[in-house]
Amino acid sequence: MDSLTSPHSYNSLYILFTLILTYLALPKIQGLEQAITKQVEQIHSLETQLQAAMKQAQDLAMRAFENASGKFAAKSE
Repeated sequence: MDSLTSPHSYNSLYILFTLILTYLALPKIQGLEQAITKQVEQIHSLETQLQAAMKQAQDLAMRAFENASGKFAAKSE
């Protein structure tokens, strides 16, 4: 068995190949992690905006209901 076909050589080549791929992929992985972090922050911001808009809509609906109820009560008197 020559040195290139021994099991030890395959393990060494596998480890080397894995390290090279990791080194090459690391910047891409870090970029994706940063993009995900930014998107999570944007989602949180949008959730906050949505909650504020829903509160405004509820407040407006309550005011409209109260105004309509007041006008209806005044007409029936």
